[in-house]
Amino acid sequence: MATTTTLTRALILAGLIPLLAPIGCGGGGDGGSDPAYSLTLSSAPPIDVEISRTAITLPVGVVARIQAVDAEGSPIGLEPDDRAVLNIETTPTAGELVIIGVAPGETCVEIILRDGGAPCIPATVIEQP
Repeated sequence: MATTTTLTRALILAGLIPLLAPIGCGGGGDGGSDPAYSLTLSSAPPIDVEISRTAITLPVGVVARIQAVDAEGSPIGLEPDDRAVLNIETTPTAGELVIIGVAPGETCVEIILRDGGAPCIPATVIEQP
Protein backbone atom coordinates (compact mmCIF):
# COMPACT_ATOMS: atom_id res chain seq x y z
CA MET A 1 0.00 0.00 0.00
CA ALA A 2 1.18 3.48 -0.73
CA THR A 3 0.32 6.18 0.48
CA THR A 4 -13.24 16.48 12.14
CA THR A 5 -13.23 19.02 9.96
CA THR A 6 -10.53 20.98 11.72
CA LEU A 7 -7.39 19.61 13.35
CA THR A 8 -4.70 21.58 15.06
CA ARG A 9 -1.46 22.18 13.19
CA ALA A 10 0.41 20.31 15.92
CA LEU A 11 -1.65 17.14 15.36
CA ILE A 12 -1.10 17.31 11.62
CA LEU A 13 2.66 17.80 11.94
CA ALA A 14 3.07 15.21 14.70
CA GLY A 15 1.45 12.45 12.61
CA LEU A 16 3.42 12.90 9.42
CA ILE A 17 6.40 10.92 8.16
CA PRO A 18 7.92 11.67 4.73
CA LEU A 19 7.38 9.17 1.92
CA LEU A 20 8.91 9.34 -1.53
CA ALA A 21 6.34 7.35 -3.56
CA PRO A 22 4.58 9.36 -6.28
CA ILE A 23 1.32 8.03 -7.68
CA GLY A 24 0.55 9.09 -11.27
CA CYS A 25 -3.03 9.34 -12.46
CA GLY A 26 -4.60 9.88 -15.84
CA GLY A 27 -3.36 10.13 -19.37
CA GLY A 28 -1.63 6.78 -19.17
CA GLY A 29 -2.06 3.13 -19.97
CA ASP A 30 -5.83 3.16 -19.60
CA GLY A 31 -6.25 4.75 -23.01
CA GLY A 32 -5.81 8.33 -21.82
CA SER A 33 -9.53 9.09 -21.84
CA ASP A 34 -9.39 10.67 -18.38
CA PRO A 35 -7.63 13.98 -17.73
CA ALA A 36 -4.02 13.73 -16.59
CA TYR A 37 -3.26 14.56 -12.98
CA SER A 38 -1.03 13.23 -10.24
CA LEU A 39 -1.42 12.62 -6.53
CA THR A 40 1.92 12.33 -4.76
CA LEU A 41 2.27 11.50 -1.09
CA SER A 42 4.55 14.11 0.43
CA SER A 43 4.03 12.78 3.96
CA ALA A 44 1.98 10.04 5.50
CA PRO A 45 1.30 8.63 8.95
CA PRO A 46 3.15 5.59 10.35
CA ILE A 47 0.20 3.40 9.33
CA ASP A 48 -0.80 2.11 5.90
CA VAL A 49 -2.89 4.43 3.75
CA GLU A 50 -3.82 4.12 0.08
CA ILE A 51 -4.07 7.06 -2.30
CA SER A 52 -4.49 5.99 -5.93
CA ARG A 53 -6.45 6.63 -9.11
CA THR A 54 -8.98 4.00 -8.08
CA ALA A 55 -9.21 4.28 -4.28
CA ILE A 56 -8.47 6.26 -1.15
CA THR A 57 -8.35 4.25 2.08
CA LEU A 58 -7.20 5.41 5.51
CA PRO A 59 -8.11 4.84 9.16
CA VAL A 60 -10.12 7.20 11.36
CA GLY A 61 -8.02 10.02 12.81
CA VAL A 62 -5.20 9.55 10.31
CA VAL A 63 -3.79 12.47 8.31
CA ALA A 64 -1.94 12.22 4.97
CA ARG A 65 -0.34 15.16 3.14
CA ILE A 66 -0.30 15.01 -0.68
CA GLN A 67 0.62 17.09 -3.73
CA ALA A 68 -2.26 17.21 -6.22
CA VAL A 69 -1.43 18.72 -9.64
CA ASP A 70 -2.49 18.45 -13.27
CA ALA A 71 -0.23 17.52 -16.20
CA GLU A 72 1.11 21.11 -16.37
CA GLY A 73 1.93 21.15 -12.66
CA SER A 74 -1.00 23.42 -11.73
CA PRO A 75 -2.86 22.64 -8.48
CA ILE A 76 -6.07 20.66 -8.71
CA GLY A 77 -8.86 20.34 -6.19
CA LEU A 78 -10.22 17.31 -4.40
CA GLU A 79 -13.67 17.57 -2.84
CA PRO A 80 -15.19 14.77 -0.73
CA ASP A 81 -18.94 14.27 -1.08
CA ASP A 82 -19.27 13.54 2.65
CA ARG A 83 -16.98 15.56 4.93
CA ALA A 84 -18.39 13.70 7.95
CA VAL A 85 -16.43 10.65 6.67
CA LEU A 86 -13.38 12.18 4.94
CA ASN A 87 -12.13 15.75 5.00
CA ILE A 88 -9.66 17.39 2.62
CA GLU A 89 -8.09 20.72 3.52
CA THR A 90 -5.81 23.04 1.58
CA THR A 91 -2.51 24.24 2.98
CA PRO A 92 -0.57 27.46 2.27
CA THR A 93 1.58 25.52 -0.24
CA ALA A 94 0.12 25.50 -3.78
CA GLY A 95 -1.09 22.05 -4.76
CA GLU A 96 -0.65 20.62 -1.27
CA LEU A 97 -3.67 19.07 0.43
CA VAL A 98 -4.23 17.29 3.74
CA ILE A 99 -6.55 14.26 3.74
CA ILE A 100 -8.13 13.39 7.11
CA GLY A 101 -10.07 10.25 8.05
CA VAL A 102 -12.97 11.56 10.14
CA ALA A 103 -15.37 8.62 10.73
CA PRO A 104 -15.80 5.07 9.42
CA GLY A 105 -17.68 4.99 6.14
CA GLU A 106 -17.52 5.51 2.41
CA THR A 107 -17.69 8.58 0.21
CA CYS A 108 -16.57 9.75 -3.21
CA VAL A 109 -13.83 12.33 -3.83
CA GLU A 110 -14.46 14.58 -6.82
CA ILE A 111 -11.43 15.68 -8.88
CA ILE A 112 -11.64 19.39 -9.76
CA LEU A 113 -9.57 20.44 -12.79
CA ARG A 114 -9.37 23.70 -14.75
CA ASP A 115 -11.00 22.04 -17.75
CA GLY A 116 -13.72 20.28 -15.81
CA GLY A 117 -13.58 17.21 -13.67
CA ALA A 118 -12.56 13.59 -13.68
CA PRO A 119 -14.38 10.53 -12.39
CA CYS A 120 -14.63 10.48 -8.62
CA ILE A 121 -12.32 8.35 -6.51
CA PRO A 122 -14.12 6.03 -4.07
CA ALA A 123 -12.88 6.65 -0.54
CA THR A 124 -13.17 4.45 2.53
CA VAL A 125 -12.34 5.41 6.10
CA ILE A 126 -11.82 2.39 8.33
CA GLU A 127 -11.48 1.85 12.08
CA GLN A 128 -7.92 2.05 13.46
CA PRO A 129 -6.28 -1.42 13.26
